[in-house]
Amino acid sequence: MPGLLTSSCNVRILFAGVVDGHNIWANDLAASVTVIEEMQHALGKENVVSTSCSLLHTAVDLKNETKLDADLKSWLAFTAQKISLLPMLLHMLPGGLLQGCTTGLFKRLITEQDYEKAINAEIDSVVKLQEELDVDVLVHGEPEYAQSVTKRPMKGMLTGPVTILNWSFVRNDQTRSETCYQIALAIKDEVEDLQAGGINVTQIDEAALQEGLPLCKSEQADHQNWALHGFRITTSGVMDTTQYGAGIGPGVYDIHSPRIPSTEEMAEHACKMLAVLESKVLWINPDCGLKTRKYTEVAAALTNMVNAAKQLWTELAK
Repeated sequence: MPGLLTSSCNVRILFAGVVDGHNIWANDLAASVTVIEEMQHALGKENVVSTSCSLLHTAVDLKNETKLDADLKSWLAFTAQKISLLPMLLHMLPGGLLQGCTTGLFKRLITEQDYEKAINAEIDSVVKLQEELDVDVLVHGEPEYAQSVTKRPMKGMLTGPVTILNWSFVRNDQTRSETCYQIALAIKDEVEDLQAGGINVTQIDEAALQEGLPLCKSEQADHQNWALHGFRITTSGVMDTTQYGAGIGPGVYDIHSPRIPSTEEMAEHACKMLAVLESKVLWINPDCGLKTRKYTEVAAALTNMVNAAKQLWTELAK
């Protein structure tokens, strides 16, 4: 910003994203006003105060969080609060020609009744499809309801604390390990809620476990220690009847492509995995979630995958 804010720079109108749209934290008003005043001084007053990006990363309105601690709530700002902050910042400044706007599109709102009706119909359809394909352990993002419409085990899926940490815009006023532990405690509550809702199989993914590994080797052991401790926190409330961490599913096909591998190709991939993994820990599954694929692609690929799994288990039983 200091390099940009010079009177000689060729800027006609500057959109200053002083309201952070990446996270749920309230702005430092004094710091925001300072940035705007520097912009006014260097470039004049015909500029725009804005959010830093689209507000799709934040929840809709903090007023809906009725159970939050009042002190904690004072630190937060969701979409409605961040938008209301724009005119507030303008009023905190001496007279000028500054304007306010947001970046990107608003979320489309529907009634809770319409949402429940639509999501339940979609869940019923997805569960039925998996049953017809003879998938052993079913999946859906709303596992508690999904479990109520099938007799097959429904898997709850959660992202691990280290992956959330590495793939998020996190607070910078405390250590990453402390933030990781806070995330882990929240996920622990989710795991326990899934158990209470009748979910007996839980998947906790740590796809980015090593992404934050320091380049300096002397710091790597400490990072690995707190990363693994964070994961253990998430599972510390698991009951004996809940299955978790009991297998490895490297993925027998790539869901990022519309290409549909044959049964033989998937079986071949699985055989290569068995060269380094015991059969009792290997799960035959896609390499990621299926939300990027069309239903026709999903049905065809999962049909081949299930056939590959049956073929493999038959050969192992000989």
